[in-house]
Amino acid sequence: MNVCPDCFANNGLKRKIVSIRRDASTGPCRLHPSKKGVPIGAVAQIVDPVLRGLYQVASHDDTRSLDDGSPLAPVLRDLTQAEDDSIFEALAGALESANDREAFYGADRLYALQPASAGEHLPNWQAFQRSLMFTSRFFNPDAEQVLNEIFRGVQQLRDAERRGPVYMIEPGMDDALIHRARIANAPEEAQRIRANPAQELGPPPEHLRKAGRLNPSGIQAFYGAFDLPTCIAELRPSVGGRVMSAQFALTRPICVLDTTRFANNPRGVNYFAPGALARARQWHFMKTFMAEIARPVFPGDEHLHYLPTQAVAEFLNRRFQISFAGAKRGIDAVIFRSAQRPEGRNIVILGDAAIVGMPGGAKPRVPEAGHGQDWLDQAAQQARAEKPAGLIALPETLRWTRITGAQFTSEEVLEDAPDTH
Repeated sequence: MNVCPDCFANNGLKRKIVSIRRDASTGPCRLHPSKKGVPIGAVAQIVDPVLRGLYQVASHDDTRSLDDGSPLAPVLRDLTQAEDDSIFEALAGALESANDREAFYGADRLYALQPASAGEHLPNWQAFQRSLMFTSRFFNPDAEQVLNEIFRGVQQLRDAERRGPVYMIEPGMDDALIHRARIANAPEEAQRIRANPAQELGPPPEHLRKAGRLNPSGIQAFYGAFDLPTCIAELRPSVGGRVMSAQFALTRPICVLDTTRFANNPRGVNYFAPGALARARQWHFMKTFMAEIARPVFPGDEHLHYLPTQAVAEFLNRRFQISFAGAKRGIDAVIFRSAQRPEGRNIVILGDAAIVGMPGGAKPRVPEAGHGQDWLDQAAQQARAEKPAGLIALPETLRWTRITGAQFTSEEVLEDAPDTH
């Protein structure tokens, strides 16, 4: 049976058939005799890798419900959008009669879309986590190779609204104002912050920087939120306690990876387009990675469970390079969903973009030696103060807030339910 591009409504498949028809020496299309056709077996060779990449197989004698999959013909109809039932049957026959060592095709098979986590990225990520946590933490070239494979081309992904996860935030935009807060129960603590908000609310000195979700101990990072309730929730203050907060404004553009966009559906994919399957798998993995960043970690477990995401942040900021917005650049910041307030968004600004300055270009005050500062830490702060600030504190936005209550949500964990017998 010969078919032509007009036998199918899927534009990607139509283009593939046009490309192979040029060199084909076959007769006319069976359904469109005035047009040159190609053998249905040639179309099967185009469809086969796409179908294997999208679907998994369950046989009729599987213990799962028949609702878990569909026979081959309806799957082919949805995938190729062929206009005639005879094409589905012929295409299914061509696929079944091909050299199929894994017995992927057959009349007794049901086909279901692979789970969202399928694809090569998830096992690579799991191996990366194990390697970093339990094998080789430093000088680990295998880890960097895995991250390069996972994040390559991430800036080309799009959600259903055609928004990319990588974009620029410019000074003056709504997202260029970031809330940051610190617990300040005593009036003298609040007064100290009011006197120097850039230093007191900005990233602490090197020797005081604790490990965070996206930074190791000692490495500079600026954690904030895009709204005050989320900012306060992330601190987890006690009821009755007080929090001092302020807004900080970006002074220069930053390139961000917004993982919250992976909560949306990806843009409609034509799976016959070049690279489409790889992009779909990458999107599905990024949903997993987004959950990993936002996942709460029990106190005391941070030293291990933060390691993979810390390594990712360092990689994105220092080693990863993309062509974006007219320049080669790394990722200056990562936006992620709040673990304490799911409707909120957090941001962590990395590297030199996290340097905080004062309004009007004033340099942050560098503490004098002898006040808990050794000469090396003082020199590091002096060097940082000489660099241009990526953020400035806005003193007029300072707020001292008393916590009057907290909200918690819960769900039953059935798989861990105690044995009642």
